[in-house]
Parts: sequence; structure tokens; C-alpha cells
Amino acid sequence: LKACAYCGRQNEAEASHCRECGTEFSAPATDVPSSQTADRAVTVIPLTDMSGLDMGFEEIEGFSRPDWKLIREFLRSEVPKDDLSAVWDYIVVQWLEQLATDLGGDSHVYQSHYFYCLSDLGAETTRTLLDYAEYVVETIRSTLADVAWTGYHGRHVLMLFSDADDYYAYISFFHADGEHILSAGVFIRKNYAHVALPCVNTFSAQHTLVHELTYNLLCHLPIPLWLNEGLVVLIERQVTRQSFTIRSEE
Repeated sequence: LKACAYCGRQNEAEASHCRECGTEFSAPATDVPSSQTADRAVTVIPLTDMSGLDMGFEEIEGFSRPDWKLIREFLRSEVPKDDLSAVWDYIVVQWLEQLATDLGGDSHVYQSHYFYCLSDLGAETTRTLLDYAEYVVETIRSTLADVAWTGYHGRHVLMLFSDADDYYAYISFFHADGEHILSAGVFIRKNYAHVALPCVNTFSAQHTLVHELTYNLLCHLPIPLWLNEGLVVLIERQVTRQSFTIRSEE
């Protein structure tokens, strides 16, 4: 069986279209080699003396929220330009490790070339989704070239939640009055840009990652929503055309 990336419906292996929503399946592709499990994040100590850094964590709705204003003041006063990327990576790992502690259970922080990832999905499933996220970023950059976001410091951040309640509790902080907006995932621009999503299965997460990572890599541009959505469709077509096989947990 294979699942539809759009609606999640299980279909026969030889099906060309989803029997539920009609979405066309991409052609078979060769697996991209990868390690079996995700790499745990390693804290790299910057050249800058970090002993004066106060993350200013405040627990809100069960999650530790950093004081980003305080963090940026430290960056402006203490960090030379050539050490900014290393310092931002250090800060991000501290932030995500604290969130992993808040979530407990199997939550850990992982890393790849482009990403730091908070996940409680297990190392193998996290590796699968990180491989796919890397592939999507490469596709976005090759398609949009200089239009895609560059010049930032630190890696992209991806948060994967096995529990939808944890996901909605986390993102409610970023919405007015803490309201819960139903979604398959979200790109959060505020403070340190990051993508968060509840993971029902790897196939639905695949579709969401393309959508939200495209937003992530266009967030520096003051473009209208209709153009943003048009570029998302363009990237989705490119990803389908270049086809990438991910392992199912089924």
C-alpha cells in the first residue's frame, strides 16, 4: 500500500491516482541514501564568551519561551559579525534543548546540514523527514536561485510533534488570545523563524514541509499572498517532478 501525500488515504501500490481525492502519484524514484537514524545535535562552543548570555526563559502554557529582545541585546553588544552564525547555532540548540525538556518523553534535538530539529518521533522517522526537508530546501534554492532567502545566521529550525495537543499548545502562543487554529503545519516568522507541524504520518508531513519551507525561504520578501502561494505551487511541482522516495513507518 501507499498513502496519498495530500489526504493520507491508503491506496494500492500500483495506483496512479488517489481513490479518495484524485491526487496523482509521482513516478517511482530511487531511494536517496541516508543514515538510518538522525544525528543528535551537538553544541558547538562559539569563540565569543557566552557566560553572559541570559536566555530569559519564561514558562507559558507549558513551554519555555526565550526573551528574544534580551538575546538580541547580547548579540549586539558582545558578538562580532564573523561569529554570529556560530552564536546563533549555540542559542538555537539551548532553546530547543529546553523545549525538549519541557515536552519530556522521547523528545530530542537533532541536526542536519540545514536544520536543527526538535522531535519526539524517534530517530529513524526524524531522519526520514530531515532528509526530505534537506531535499526540499535544495529544490527551492535551485528553482528560485537568488530569490530564496540568504544572508541569515544560524540553521533553519523544524519542530515535529507526535501529539497534536502539544503542537496546538505550542503554536497558540503566536496567535491572538491564544486561539487554536486548525492546521497541518505552520511557518512562524516571529522571533526566530521556524516551521512546526504535527506528524500524522510521513506522507502528510511531506506535503506540509514543501508548503511551509517555501514560506520560510521567501519570508524576507514583501510579496502578496497570491504570489507567495503561486511560488509554493511551483515548488510543489518541481518536487513532484524530481520525485523523492521516503520510507513509510507503516
